[in-house]
Amino acid sequence: NSSKAAQNPSSWGNSGKSTGTPSPMSPSPSPVSSVGSQGSTGPPSSSPIISIPQRIHQMAANHVSITNSILHSYDYWEMADNLAKENREFFNDLDALMGPVTLHSSMEHLVQYTQQGLHWVRNSTHLS
Repeated sequence: NSSKAAQNPSSWGNSGKSTGTPSPMSPSPSPVSSVGSQGSTGPPSSSPIISIPQRIHQMAANHVSITNSILHSYDYWEMADNLAKENREFFNDLDALMGPVTLHSSMEHLVQYTQQGLHWVRNSTHLS
């Protein structure tokens, strides 16, 4: 929103409360200027340095990685769902031949289903 403030003049200039151009404000305070300075009027006090174990850093990185994977999986699921809706006839024929894939399908069934679908896709590209 700081770009809006720079584009639109402040209403303060029209009401006589302020004159001149407003100074740009940082969207967020600098970490250095905000550490230990809340509520103090003097120089920042020296605070002890807290060491965070490497194991905690690794756990946080793993958490971020897993969260990203989950978010991407939702995107892929949505794309796959849209493709399946657009190609409903293809999947109906595949289900009729191979049997539908369900949450309880075996890995063997899933592989056979996928192989048959890929076989049809390859054949259709050779015919085109």
